[in-house]
Amino acid sequence: MQIGDVLNGYQVVTEPTNAGAGMSQWAIAERSGEQYFIKMYLAPKYPLAKSPGSEEGKKKRREECERFERRQLEIVKRLRPDAPGGGHLVTTLEFFRVGTCYYKVTRLVRTDGRVDLHSSPEAEKAIALRSLFFSIKLLHDQQVVHGDLKPENVLFQRSAAGAVTCKLIDFDEAYHSGEPPERDRIVGDPRYYSPELFGYVKNDEKVREGDLTIASDIFALGLLTYFMSSGSMPKLPEGTQYACEAVAKGSAMTLSRSSVPVNLQEILPIMLARDPLARPSIDQIIAASKGEKVEVKPATRPRATMPRPPDYAPMKPKLNSQGSAKLRSTFGRETPKPPTD
Repeated sequence: MQIGDVLNGYQVVTEPTNAGAGMSQWAIAERSGEQYFIKMYLAPKYPLAKSPGSEEGKKKRREECERFERRQLEIVKRLRPDAPGGGHLVTTLEFFRVGTCYYKVTRLVRTDGRVDLHSSPEAEKAIALRSLFFSIKLLHDQQVVHGDLKPENVLFQRSAAGAVTCKLIDFDEAYHSGEPPERDRIVGDPRYYSPELFGYVKNDEKVREGDLTIASDIFALGLLTYFMSSGSMPKLPEGTQYACEAVAKGSAMTLSRSSVPVNLQEILPIMLARDPLARPSIDQIIAASKGEKVEVKPATRPRATMPRPPDYAPMKPKLNSQGSAKLRSTFGRETPKPPTD
């Protein structure tokens, strides 16, 4: 991807960079006078007929690409920006492939006026965090795990009216609850990993795919809530690098209760429980944030996952004469213009 490239009608207008983007590059693109955020994935690469390698090797890589496509398209289908509150989610407008590379387009969200929540007044902090919780609820109600909750993916901004609003971005690591990507495809930020995600990427045989559920997001959300409220991470015991590592070892982290809104002080340590089944649901967290009394009981069985939509069918790309394909996140309708904030 280079300045001047036109990809599915989007012209790249800034120098692509991988700053903060993990296994991808991003830039700003224009189409029909509107600006968008465009991301190019560095992996996986779809092997074309003329690509190097054996036919058997290319077949395996195509199968990997098809799994990647299915995961991306399912998340697109489940997360509806037109749902109540969906405007807080910066969802995919288009997901497509040109040649060997996959691309994702979202509306452009400016980061000017970003708010450091930990320095905000207590009441404003509590309201802003609740808006984040409602954004997470939109995902969890669809049994979607965000998979990469961290400060960089949560934008608190002050509107023209003076209120703090929340935008949740970057669903590259999202997956259906209990069906994470392959272990070697997990990226994210290990500072916000749950203990079970930490074990999964470390190839712990005791951690199965089905252990990676929406409860993994709850652990990350607990750390994120603490960091957003206090401006720092919990103090870890000596000899540990990450919170997930400390909790997995049964070591205690040091939390300053006064650093978080009063209504969240009781439930926050439970969000950071080692056992995923002992963590509260997002609905219980929202209730607690409103000052309601919440009793969190350890679950006796894994939370049921939502079955796939009955009309769900993987979409496969159709190559044109240039070897490009487009997988529309809007499923055949015209791509909506991004709403103005």
